[in-house]
Amino acid sequence: MPDVIRYLKDFGYETSSEQSAAIFSEMPVDRKKQLMSRLMMMAMADATFHDKEREMLSRVGGVLGFSQTEIDALS
Repeated sequence: MPDVIRYLKDFGYETSSEQSAAIFSEMPVDRKKQLMSRLMMMAMADATFHDKEREMLSRVGGVLGFSQTEIDALS
């Protein structure tokens, strides 16, 4: 996590969502699954899984190296 914080301090607002997610690509698979699980919890906070939320999770999951089948299994 310190590398992520240092990266964000260096590049801040200019970081794209893909670049931010790519930071996590070197993390252990269990940590990536935990990240996806937390993102899904936030998406479901209003008890509705909207299409835009699903699209965002698919993009982030893809950047993290998950197939759509793996992403669906995490939900």
